[in-house]
Formats: sequence, C-alpha cells, structure tokens
Amino acid sequence: MQFLRYLVGRGPRKLEWQPGTRRDGKKASVLVLEDNIPHLLHRESRRPSWLVTSRAVVLQQQDFGPVAGAINAVAAKGHCRTITVLDPDGQPLAALSFHLPKSNDMLLVGAIATLIVGRDAERQLSLVMAGLLLCYLSWAARAKGLPASIGFAPGPAAVELAKRLDFRPQSPPAVYAQAGASFRTWTPPR
Repeated sequence: MQFLRYLVGRGPRKLEWQPGTRRDGKKASVLVLEDNIPHLLHRESRRPSWLVTSRAVVLQQQDFGPVAGAINAVAAKGHCRTITVLDPDGQPLAALSFHLPKSNDMLLVGAIATLIVGRDAERQLSLVMAGLLLCYLSWAARAKGLPASIGFAPGPAAVELAKRLDFRPQSPPAVYAQAGASFRTWTPPR
C-alpha cells in the first residue's frame, strides 16, 4: 500500500463497499472505485491522467485476447466485480475480475487482461497497470476487512502472466481448495 500511496501521492479518490443487489436479486457487496493516476513521469504536469474504475468497461478481444470475454461476462452481471485502468483517451490498458469470498478469506482474481497488441512499450505499460490494479484490489480488500494478499488460480494460458505479476505458489485457503496446486497469492509491495 505504501507503493500505491507513493505512486498516486494520496489514497484513492473514491473506494468504498456499498450494499447492492445482483441481477438475480441476491444481496451483494459492491465495490465503488474511481481514481485518477497522474502522469507517472510528471506528477506536477498538466498532462492527462489515467482513470481507475470499477464501472463496467467492454474489452475488445483483438486487443486483450480470449480473457476479454471472461472479464466482459463478469462486468455484464452488473455487480462491480471488475477493475479497469483507462488511458487518457478512455481506452482500456488493463483490467481484472475478482470474486468476493463468502467468508473472511482473501479476494480471488478471476482473470487478468493485459494488451496483446501494439508497441512493446504499450504492452509493458499494460503489464505495469495490471500490477497497479492489484494494488487497488488489495486496498479494497483491506477496506472490506479482508487480508491484503490476493489469490489467483490461473489457467494454463495465464500462468506466465501470473509469474510476471509476482503471484507465488501457495496452498489455497479451504474456501478455494478446488484450485489445488494452481493456486497462487500476490502480496502488495511495502
């Protein structure tokens, strides 16, 4: 969390859990997140900022690959289980979906999307922004009274991305036991 405070220079503009209702009528906690990240290289400049949001944002499969469909499906359910960072032009740079546990266990990432097209610098920035989204998700977990560590059970196609984002193999908590050996955790930088 210290890293995120350093990066954005303050806490998120809006990060709160609100009572809500899923489309099936069941009660659910809804994450409401809105924050602007100043230009990373020039904090004091008037350059446009990036937006981090829990609003549903449609990802294009040609930009993010098949994982876009998984994140779009979660976003379509309408109970704020996605976080996306948008560039100054409003285009998604990275996104993730997550699951809120029924118990007091850790949040679980469902899918992570980073750019698979564009210049190498854009793809690298997308990866950095995915790491930043993990910081925000960890911050949200703490606000909910959950552990700051985030769980992830990546499928075969996402294992390399999980390693690059510093998810580490770990035995899953009981609630995620079905993940077995694929379970990994991410701990926020200090």
